[in-house]
Amino acid sequence: MAKGSPIRGIAPSEALDENARRVIVARLSDVLEWIPRARDEADGASLHNLRIAVKRLRYALEFLGPALGEAAVAYLGQATALQEALGMVTDCDAFMRHLVSHEPPEPGLAHEGWEGLIERLRRRRREQWLACMRLLDDYEEKAVWARVLRDLC
Repeated sequence: MAKGSPIRGIAPSEALDENARRVIVARLSDVLEWIPRARDEADGASLHNLRIAVKRLRYALEFLGPALGEAAVAYLGQATALQEALGMVTDCDAFMRHLVSHEPPEPGLAHEGWEGLIERLRRRRREQWLACMRLLDDYEEKAVWARVLRDLC
């Protein structure tokens, strides 16, 4: 799992809103770093790292949002929606790793069921990944990340 980037310039002598802005910039920077890599459907690790980066941004917005004003609430909702969508894909990845770590049943009805489950899980993962990409495209089209910087930082 990727570490969050360091937050530079935090000082107890600074106003809470100034320190909050620095945290949001750092967490958003992490999100933006992982988005291009997460667009590779086969790169589950980058998708997981994007989910973690979004989760950190979400927590920063939850905790520091009151110091940044009403706009933080809307962006918190968008970060939460993206984190949940990414979580659906990474859940499929974790379940698939668990399934394939076990010996498949002997040929027969149980084996066919096992193969069917794996195929359904692959389809479900693809559907969820596409939903994430549509959400990322929507956020890009609406310039959500640029608006976070403009409105909060």
